[in-house]
Amino acid sequence: MNRAQSGFGLLESVLALALGALLLTAASQVFVSAYRAWQLQEASVRLSDDARVVLQRMARDIRMVGAYGCLRQEAMAFEAPGSAQAFARPVQITRAPDGTLASLSLLTGDRAGSPGSVDWTVLTDCRQWARVVAGTPPGPPKGMAFGVRRQVYQVHGTTLRLSSGGSTQPLLDHVQALHLDAVHHGGKTRLDLRLTLFEPATQVRQQHALSVTLRNAVPRP
Repeated sequence: MNRAQSGFGLLESVLALALGALLLTAASQVFVSAYRAWQLQEASVRLSDDARVVLQRMARDIRMVGAYGCLRQEAMAFEAPGSAQAFARPVQITRAPDGTLASLSLLTGDRAGSPGSVDWTVLTDCRQWARVVAGTPPGPPKGMAFGVRRQVYQVHGTTLRLSSGGSTQPLLDHVQALHLDAVHHGGKTRLDLRLTLFEPATQVRQQHALSVTLRNAVPRP
């Protein structure tokens, strides 16, 4: 029997197995690389979306600081205990020992649909008088009523939390650092936010920045 009729020999079989293993290894590496790239892209998109939503929410609250109704704060009678001190410091910044932001406290006008209860209510006729009372007064108000609440953004570990209306909720995970700088120029106050996110599972790190100018005149933080 000649070689053509004897089929594959041992050498040919070993070479075929080696070639198949090589091709399988190459295909596996391509699959692993593609899967890793998909993981990185998915994590990057997710972190970017989460950062955008949270920073936009913080910007909206920062712009609401000082929106306490239709009269200036000088015309208000502070009847609720502690309200005068709270209104005098509408923006409070607390930093951690490493210089990053530990908490940002904002005194803002209430928005419709916000969960929980307001801390104070400004009752006013929008012409001559305004009274600041605790909580929401019972019954129909005399004149206009504007709710005011204290909102506190706090970094706890790697989680950014928001305390407002008597409750605390997590807003954002994977927070590595949050920096805030208050810049005063031309009678205006601007808050510069720099957020660093890091996801250990994929080793994805991102930095996001946002600058927000306070719309209303308030004491400097």
